[in-house]
Amino acid sequence: MATTTPQPDCPLFLRLLEASVQTDQEIRVLQDFYGYCLQKNVLFSRFLVLAGPCGGVKSLAAWLLRELVGPDKCAGVMPEDLADRAELARLKDRYVNVCPVADPYALLSPAFMSILSGDRLLAEDDRGEGFIFSPSCKFVFTAVGLPRDVLNDRRFESRGLMARFRKTKARVEERRLTDRLLAELPGIREWARQGLNRLVRNKGFTGYGRDLGDHSRAFVPRAPDPGPGPGFFPAYAEPAFLTERDYSLEGVY
Repeated sequence: MATTTPQPDCPLFLRLLEASVQTDQEIRVLQDFYGYCLQKNVLFSRFLVLAGPCGGVKSLAAWLLRELVGPDKCAGVMPEDLADRAELARLKDRYVNVCPVADPYALLSPAFMSILSGDRLLAEDDRGEGFIFSPSCKFVFTAVGLPRDVLNDRRFESRGLMARFRKTKARVEERRLTDRLLAELPGIREWARQGLNRLVRNKGFTGYGRDLGDHSRAFVPRAPDPGPGPGFFPAYAEPAFLTERDYSLEGVY
């Protein structure tokens, strides 16, 4: 007799995701990655971009991931600093690196690709002495949008994941909301464990296949060519193929 997966006890968190994340598939990718961050290996060699307007549920999702993993297991090294040996030292024994993206092209750098692959790294401690370690850190970045040539680059398509968020009224600074979400952490952890189980079972993130994802076709609608230059495509823009839904957060919290 088939068994059903129990619904995690985090109703507020799930309602916020339903109200703000662009598609159900992106919610599952987020769930997979939350689960990925609960364990130490970097087998899947992927990173996640949370894209959307500043603040709101996007920021809540990044903050909750830190709380879930534990602040002592988190780092905040900017992608453009990953070639700096002193900054690399901050990744040692960390499970997750969460920070905003200042230079999106740094997501394509050889240094970052090497770290994602789990290659042994040469870092420097506070005294300037070198040491070698194998990274166990997963990377989550927040951004308003990314240049289209980054989104279309094969390095991003093969390594990057994205969850796009709509503009909402919920903000990370609202104490009433954050307190209720902290109370749901046990349920959110169970939700993440379910994502990890699916990730291991499928040998890959939802919608991305076992080895190579096609990010551009799966999630990012094409925008008209703005003319010369790389252009800029806000990753949270409304794609034409989505059905109109009511994304109001009235009554959610």
